[in-house]
Amino acid sequence: MREYAKVIEVNDNLATVRIQRHGSCDKCGKCGESNDIEVEAKNSIGAKEGDLVTIELRDSNVLGAALVVYLLPLINLFIGYFIGQWFSGNYGFGNSDLIGALSGISFLIISLFFARKYGEINNSKGKYQPEIKRTVDPTSENLT
Repeated sequence: MREYAKVIEVNDNLATVRIQRHGSCDKCGKCGESNDIEVEAKNSIGAKEGDLVTIELRDSNVLGAALVVYLLPLINLFIGYFIGQWFSGNYGFGNSDLIGALSGISFLIISLFFARKYGEINNSKGKYQPEIKRTVDPTSENLT
């Protein structure tokens, strides 16, 4: 994933950059009313305040995070349901659908805690932090 951004502040190896929101951001509303989003990016190229740069976040990191946040809880919900239903049916206690549902919800909650911990660990490693790749000459590139 690559975006154009403007460097607004530099602190050691990090830079605060401003990215202009796209039209697809209009419906989300998470970023408030501002048309710009500010994020911290690794500044391994030594970009300076006011530079126009490209920032990138590895697609594999974005895809991995999406799988952990969206797909893993859904899979665990179904696995938990079937384990609970099988356990209740084979050992003969309670309503098997109810036990399956409670077990599925338990697995879902556990996987959400796992996803949160996974995100915290990888965020502390800088896996989800964009990196400034190069400076851009605004007169020579199409910035759409």
